[in-house]
Amino acid sequence: MDDGGNQFLPSRAMAQWKCRLCGFAQYHQVTVLRPNRTRYTTSFYACSGCTTMFLNPETFNGWRPVTCGEATVAFPRIVTLRQRRR
Repeated sequence: MDDGGNQFLPSRAMAQWKCRLCGFAQYHQVTVLRPNRTRYTTSFYACSGCTTMFLNPETFNGWRPVTCGEATVAFPRIVTLRQRRR
């Protein structure tokens, strides 16, 4: 899966992409540095703003609800924890 370092080039799909969590407008394909100092390109993508990882940029797009056939894929609910009173 090594693409020669092209994972940071903008694509047409990226021009209409927005992170669901932080709203940042760019993502990149995740690469891992191996112990022998070579890079391995994974099948994961990550938001360039908050570094949330995902498999498919089209289904993680925050611009509009994504449909799979007739079923709509719901956005995940974000839960924030309340601090305890002292």
